[in-house]
This record gives sequence, C-alpha cells and structure tokens, in this order.
Amino acid sequence: MRTFDAETIRSRLPWPKVIAALTAALRADVHAPVRASHAIEVPGLPAGSLLLMPAWQVGNRIGVKLVTVFPGKQPRSVSAVYVLFDGMNGEPLALLDGEELTARRTAGASASPRAVWRARTRATWSWWAPDAKAADSSRRIAASFPSTA
Repeated sequence: MRTFDAETIRSRLPWPKVIAALTAALRADVHAPVRASHAIEVPGLPAGSLLLMPAWQVGNRIGVKLVTVFPGKQPRSVSAVYVLFDGMNGEPLALLDGEELTARRTAGASASPRAVWRARTRATWSWWAPDAKAADSSRRIAASFPSTA
C-alpha cells in the first residue's frame, strides 16, 4: 500500500490535472451514500465525531474518507485520511492525507465548471475565496491556466 502525504499530493496533482479528473468524476456513475457519523465521548471535553464517507465506482475503485472532529482539541480539531481500495478484490491501494485531498477537491470542484466555461468563452473571470487557505488555493488554480489577455 502506498502512502501520500500533503506535500506529495500537492506536487503530483497540479491544478489542471485535478480539475480534469474532477470534471470526469462529476460526470461518472459514482455511488456515494450519505456519510455515517458517530459520536465519540471524550472525558472532560465536548464529544467528538467520527465521520465515514465512502464512494465507489462498480468494478473500479472504492474510497473512504475518515474524518475525526474533536472540538475540545485545539488548535487543530479536524483530522482526515482517505483510504483507496481496489474495487475488484478489496485490497488496500493507498492511504492519502485527507485534509489536503479535501482542500484540493473542494477548490477543484468549484473551479471545474469555470474552467470549462472559460475554455469555451475565452473570457476572463475572478475567484471568490472564503478564507486564507481557500484564497491561496484559488491563486494557485488561477495561475495554472494561461492568461487570455
């Protein structure tokens, strides 16, 4: 089984590749049941949560994002990993940093329709980002596309 940390994910998934893969995935027949959520008691602190978010394509791959949310743990209360399995035999293939993967998926999915529209219209456009991390991702995505000016 291979392991991909945040830096490896960033270096191996340039934004145009992320957007192309997400565009294809958003059009694919993917099974993604409602996430499961489990309360985790923490003595002397607010309860935490364990979230399980599976998705798969029949005969292809199975992925599960596992997220823990512990509001009493500061400064970092959310942690995540993503486990990828072979969809034909169930063997684990990879363990990925779930926080980086989520950040890239969120920004990339938002950019995906814009990239298609921009390619068709050759128009310029702006980005909106709700926080500093999203703003940084937005700048990196925008920089990876050639200027139309």
